[in-house]
Amino acid sequence: MRVKALHWLGTRTAEHDATAAFFRDVLGLPVEHAERDFTVFRVADGATVEVFGPESEFNAHLTHPVAGFLVEDLDGAARELEAAGATIVLPRQGDDERAWLHFRAPDGYLYELAQERVPAG
Repeated sequence: MRVKALHWLGTRTAEHDATAAFFRDVLGLPVEHAERDFTVFRVADGATVEVFGPESEFNAHLTHPVAGFLVEDLDGAARELEAAGATIVLPRQGDDERAWLHFRAPDGYLYELAQERVPAG
């Protein structure tokens, strides 16, 4: 497996509005998408930060901040995770252009692996 970048950070919080305002107003992250209890921010390098409130249906299994790592081959990486004894908690989601999965590492916490393909042309 080859990790190319830190790609995503997701966090679930009871203080969605205050956390989203902090990321926007203090950290200066631009809002890419916002709805009730869910806000997506874009980092200058292309990474995303997602804040999930208690009523958000997205990533309901998250109970702490989760870092996502960009890999070249998500399916190959999933096989390596399983061979190493890691538990895949959320199997591959997405499509051929952008896909991700969540796994539990030996520390007991969840992490994400993601893959993005740049369209030819």
